Amino acid sequence: MEKESWVIKIIKIIQINIPKILDILNTKKEIIAKGYVLNSVLAIVVFTAIPFFIFYNFSSELLHWEKFNSNVLSTIIFFISIFIAFLTWINLFDNGASLKINNKGIWIRKSILPFSPLKFLDWNQIKFVELSTIKGNKGGKTTVLVIHRNDSKTKTIDLDSLDYPTEEIIAIVREFSNFLNYRDRMEVRQ
Repeated sequence: MEKESWVIKIIKIIQINIPKILDILNTKKEIIAKGYVLNSVLAIVVFTAIPFFIFYNFSSELLHWEKFNSNVLSTIIFFISIFIAFLTWINLFDNGASLKINNKGIWIRKSILPFSPLKFLDWNQIKFVELSTIKGNKGGKTTVLVIHRNDSKTKTIDLDSLDYPTEEIIAIVREFSNFLNYRDRMEVRQ
C-alpha cells in the first residue's frame, strides 16, 4: 500500500507538470523581429535634408511674420517636414520589436510612430493569414503578411522592412494559424 501511494503521487506530479513542460517547449518557437536600421538612417537623411533645403532656399520668406498669410503654405510645409525629421531621429533610438510571434499569438505595433506599444492578437482571433505581394508604381515588389481577423478587420505586416528572414516568419505562422497560399486563395475567391 505504501508503494501504491508513492506511485500515485508521482503520477499526479507528472500530470500537473506536463502542461507546464509543454508550454515551455512551445514558447521556444518565437520570433522577435525589429525594423532595419538602414531604413531609419535613410529616412533620417531624406527627412532632415528637406527642412534644410526649404530653409536654405526660402529663409527670407519662410519666417517673415508680416507676410505670414502669403507664405502660409511654405511655412506649414517647413514645420511639417521638421516634425517628420524629428520623428525619424527618434525612430533611430527605438529598439523595440515591430513583430513578435509565438504559440500564444502575434504582437504587432499599434502604429508607425516610434516607441509604439505592441498590440496582441490571439490565434483564436485570427480567421486566416495570407502572404501577398504588392507591386509598386516603379515595378518594385513588397512582400506582406495579411492577417484577417474574425471581426472582418485586417492587419498588414510589411515583411521586407523586418530584420528577420521571411521564410522563418511564414513557417511559424503556418504552424500556429490557418495559412492560405496562392492556390488556397483562388479556391476561397471562386
